[in-house]
Amino acid sequence: MPIVAASDTQLRPTVLAYLNAKRAQNPSFSVLDVGGAANPWCDEYVTTYIDLGNVPTRREVVIGNVLDPALWKSIEGRRWHFVICSHVLEDVRDPLFVVQQIQQVAQAGFVAMPNKHTELSAVESPKFPGYCHHRWIFTLQGQVLRAMAKLPLLGCYAEANNWLHLLSGGPFISPAGALMAPPAVTAAGMFAWYDRSKARGDFELGFIWEGGLQFEFVNGDYYGPNLEAVVRMYHEELRGGL
Repeated sequence: MPIVAASDTQLRPTVLAYLNAKRAQNPSFSVLDVGGAANPWCDEYVTTYIDLGNVPTRREVVIGNVLDPALWKSIEGRRWHFVICSHVLEDVRDPLFVVQQIQQVAQAGFVAMPNKHTELSAVESPKFPGYCHHRWIFTLQGQVLRAMAKLPLLGCYAEANNWLHLLSGGPFISPAGALMAPPAVTAAGMFAWYDRSKARGDFELGFIWEGGLQFEFVNGDYYGPNLEAVVRMYHEELRGGL
């Protein structure tokens, strides 16, 4: 199966053990890290980095934007045994493009991003769920990595909106399409999957894939023809865990 190990808390020790075992079997085992400049946590095993700027390392560094086809053209034909793409996909405009490219250069890899519990928590502010600069919320459903855009209506789930829940007597979708459902309430039953204990900056959704990586946007990245349709689809996807 493509996904051989996964966690929504912390998988990095498993990744390091995996790479150590591979290196022991093959001293030439090569690793590409896409976007690892901010935290080169795997530098011992990485042979090449791709990033916007220099990386504090003695390894090879390819400088460029991961959304620029010219960057991938510059390494066309090169292959690595393993590729790391950690805390990149949630930041970029087109995560599908990056997923497609990393599968062109390696047959296995590790992907990580904040878990959905954190992206629906007050990790930065009680007024704004998740990290304000992130574009996507991700989840792993079986063998498929799914992405949902962080639309402005996600702010309805901010913990600062708890008073709306108290006034209304429960989360609801109003006739006008307004959604009032803060994540602080979801742990009490509305979103059965929500786990406040996993909403931590040091926890992440991470998985090791081999052979291929399946990716899809929620509802084909189409959210609906009008406000009420968008709100209902968004809410239903969240309630189902994406």
